[in-house]
Amino acid sequence: MINLGMDLRCSIRTLTGNPGFSVMTILMLALGIGACTAIFTVVNAVLLRPLPYPDSKSLVQLWELSDKGRVMRLPEANFLDWKAQSRSFDGMAVFGGGVQPIAGGNETLRARVTQVSQGFFDILRVPAMIGTTFRPDHLRADAVPAIVVSYGLWRRVLGGGADLAGKTLTLEGKTYPVVGVMPAGFNFPSGTDAWRPRETSDFPVMPSRSAHNWSVIARLKPGVLPEAASSEVNGIARRIHDSYSNVTAVGGVAIPLKGQLTESVDVVLPVLLAAVAVLLLIACANASNLILVRITGRQQEMAVRTALGASRLSLARLLLCETLLLTGTGAILGALLSAAGVNGLLRLAPNLPRIEEIHADWQVRAFAMGLTLIVGIVRQFPRNARRALFPQRRFEAGGPFSIQRSVDARREANPSGRSDRLDCHAARRGGTSRAEPSPGSAG
Repeated sequence: MINLGMDLRCSIRTLTGNPGFSVMTILMLALGIGACTAIFTVVNAVLLRPLPYPDSKSLVQLWELSDKGRVMRLPEANFLDWKAQSRSFDGMAVFGGGVQPIAGGNETLRARVTQVSQGFFDILRVPAMIGTTFRPDHLRADAVPAIVVSYGLWRRVLGGGADLAGKTLTLEGKTYPVVGVMPAGFNFPSGTDAWRPRETSDFPVMPSRSAHNWSVIARLKPGVLPEAASSEVNGIARRIHDSYSNVTAVGGVAIPLKGQLTESVDVVLPVLLAAVAVLLLIACANASNLILVRITGRQQEMAVRTALGASRLSLARLLLCETLLLTGTGAILGALLSAAGVNGLLRLAPNLPRIEEIHADWQVRAFAMGLTLIVGIVRQFPRNARRALFPQRRFEAGGPFSIQRSVDARREANPSGRSDRLDCHAARRGGTSRAEPSPGSAG
């Protein structure tokens, strides 16, 4: 531990003594790590992390297919037939809506309100944070209209109070009592501020089978694969097409919800991640070359240290400390820069799917730091240590490496050697007052 502490202090003095080299190396590593970590944070949140719903792999969206293979929303009449005839699903619900004026408290604003049918929240298996989601008595046609609000609308319009008694919102001239508040992370469909029951709408079920107005979400039964569900709804859609003359859909399909939400970026983001990974490798390679050039200029210093009794192991330990200081500092600075990088990406691409789940993850930062330290040890240290400890040039008499020959001769005469606890400043000055003259310079 004493030797390690001495090496660490000596490494710090060495690096601070050459600030240009140190700052350049650290900045190259920091920029590479910061860019790679920022992109990986987005990729991890959007593509790799599961959806924030229990058993999210069982969630699918259902679509009709046109004769050209294009996906379409469902008419409500077709949805009711799908729900009645299918056997692959634990639940199925429609949702749809738009932006409209909504008043609450002392404020009127435009908010996105989504109509949902029975079972919508049960399919997602997300309970209300305060109050309740829609109960059966909220879904009767003669029931008093009720509304469930998002966490953001609850804080912004309703004041964030835990007691919902007497809290109402006015929508389309009707007063809706607020019965529940969803958790902060719940955002389906994306951007929704409030949910109200489809069953209490003023508009009855449309008999048209060509009005493709409704999106459909469903949960698969245990053991049922999306492919099997697709085959079933495709058969139902074909029967409907054959039974009615005004049906434009010729088939149906079930698409996993996660794939549906991220299909617009599932190619772009991995390509972008690969690009910044190459950038990180280039940064590491450039840093390695800078360190190599630096060490090449320190070969005389290494020879002097050896002449003063330092073993190759102690020199390797010193070089390892310097490498870890550079890469570790670059990794820490890069992790800090990644937070700014993530914020910049979100401003440049505000329509990214699952954007509310994107944040600078400490696990991602730790991964990037660990990767950089490994690159520093595995790639940089062995190559640079070999160059410093085993220079590929002959030791000519009177040259800077002639000290090594005198050391070898002295060690043959005194096999016990000397202590490897060296004074850092003496070694960097050249240590000529303590080194024996080389045979080539005796004359």
